[in-house]
Formats: sequence, C-alpha cells, structure tokens
Amino acid sequence: MEKRTNRGKQKIEIKLIDSEEVCIATFPQRKNTLLFKKADKLSTLSRANVCVLLSSPSGKPYSYGFTNIEKITVKLFELKLHYRHRDHADVGK
Repeated sequence: MEKRTNRGKQKIEIKLIDSEEVCIATFPQRKNTLLFKKADKLSTLSRANVCVLLSSPSGKPYSYGFTNIEKITVKLFELKLHYRHRDHADVGK
C-alpha cells in the first residue's frame, strides 16, 4: 500500500491579510467555498432563513440567500419592529 503524498484537509489559520493585493485576490477564491457553503449547510440543516451580506475589499456588495438586498432589509426591520412592539406590550402587563 502506498503512502499518501498530499496533506489532505487541514485547518487554515484565520488571520488578517496585510497586503491589499493579496486580500483582493484571496476574497473571490474564498467567499464561495467558506462562507456561502457554510450558510447553505446551516440553512439546510436547521431550516432557517439564512442571509449573508458581504462587501469585498474593492467595495462590491455580495449577498447569499435572497437576490434583492432591499427585501432582506425590509424583512429585518419588520421583524425588529414586531419584537419591539411585543416587548413594550409585555412591560405594561
């Protein structure tokens, strides 16, 4: 039986990337594999509505979960308003 020559899956240390060029080059390579796949897995396993909003180092926005950022923010503010009203109603009891 032959020994493996590759190192397989390894943990990658998460640290700040100092070089702006490296940061810009690394972002597109990592956003799909790390963040969006993890968000999809979380959504699938927990049946939760998951939304990820990103801003790249160059300033371009990305989203996962919904195609329209306006829909996401409206839903978020509606939920926040709902819980705020509910909390204030509980105080008066």
